[in-house]
Amino acid sequence: MSLLDDYHLLELDSDATEQDAKASYRRLARLYHPDKNPNIDTTEHFQRLQDAYQSVLSSMRQGAIVQDWHKYEFTADKANQTHSDNDDLQKAYIKESQRAYDEMRRKAASSERAKEAALRSARSKINEKNAKKVYEQAAKANLNTFSNTAFADESDTQQTQTESIIDPNIYRTFEQSFQQNDIKSEPVNEDTSSVFKKVFMSVSYLVVFAMGIYSTLYWQASKAQQDNQFDVKKQIPFIAGLYPQFRLGTNYTFGLTGLFATPDIQAQEMASIAPLEDVQVTNNSKPGWLAIRYQDQAGWVKESDLGFGSIDAANQTTCLGNPGVAPAHGKLISDVEPNGHSRLRLLNKLNSHSMLSFESYDGLAPFTLYLRAGQSFAANYIPRGRYRLVLHTGSLYHGACKQFLFNQTSTIVMDQVDFASTELSLTLAL
Repeated sequence: MSLLDDYHLLELDSDATEQDAKASYRRLARLYHPDKNPNIDTTEHFQRLQDAYQSVLSSMRQGAIVQDWHKYEFTADKANQTHSDNDDLQKAYIKESQRAYDEMRRKAASSERAKEAALRSARSKINEKNAKKVYEQAAKANLNTFSNTAFADESDTQQTQTESIIDPNIYRTFEQSFQQNDIKSEPVNEDTSSVFKKVFMSVSYLVVFAMGIYSTLYWQASKAQQDNQFDVKKQIPFIAGLYPQFRLGTNYTFGLTGLFATPDIQAQEMASIAPLEDVQVTNNSKPGWLAIRYQDQAGWVKESDLGFGSIDAANQTTCLGNPGVAPAHGKLISDVEPNGHSRLRLLNKLNSHSMLSFESYDGLAPFTLYLRAGQSFAANYIPRGRYRLVLHTGSLYHGACKQFLFNQTSTIVMDQVDFASTELSLTLAL
């Protein structure tokens, strides 16, 4: 084949560049690769494409170096207008010269490929010989070590007889080394063999026993941790329709949560969401159900399976599980119930729920009142002493952590207040 045939085989124009040749070769190689055509034998055509690509690429690079050779083109605009008898002979000579040059370049490329293949083969043989030497040295070292340790209590004559059997000058291949099982050595006595077996069996029993204990402790710890994570959920019951204004946005799963295609328990379950994973609630128009997006999936989950806010915020504030109903107006939400006679009259003008904490300067137990928006209250049981009054405001009171889940702020409204069996007044306003 000539260079012009190589151009035609690669479907290239006469002014094509190296990038054009690479793109055309890749396209045709994908089309005629033998793996892509299991029913048609395209191996020969694929090989011709490879040779043509190498020839065209080499000619392009050679043309960039040797400036006095250019591919001859028989086009109408380059033909001589004056015709003579020698024109046909000149064309035939040029074609023959071009064919001979292309043949020479293809032979040179084939010779280079043969040299590279020979070099690779030589390297692989050298590597194999080196590997054989390393293997033989390691085998001899292991055999000598075994002889020194297993027969330490034997006589020097027995060791000499065992080592004299091994001929270090014997050349063994990999196959011979693996197949050689008849190495003549002094057999291990029965007492030593039985001791080795007993030690091996004892160690095996201990390892299996330790693995069983570790597995049991691991699963017990995992189960205890999972039970602790959902203790709050079990303590505070779920109430449907609670705080619907805070459902849209980020929520987290309590346990293994099923994702359904429609808001129906009989619908097909598309996937299961792992416990304590954040999801995005997009719709809460269906009672008892929430439309969510999790990663690249969308569907419906039961409202009872999700908690308010993100799991990171829940872990930081320990506000895990269902929030429960908000306390009644004026209810003490602290663990200690005060027993005093001082009185505080509260005029509440706040438009949101709040908590008022009494922090004692005299070491008395602190206590907190829950106040509903816009409702006044009179506390008649404050113990005598000096206090600091802290006002906490926010939204969505959570019974697990006894604080507001969203937008909580704390402000000192009174400091160094002395309650001495008298009535004080306090106005709460923005």
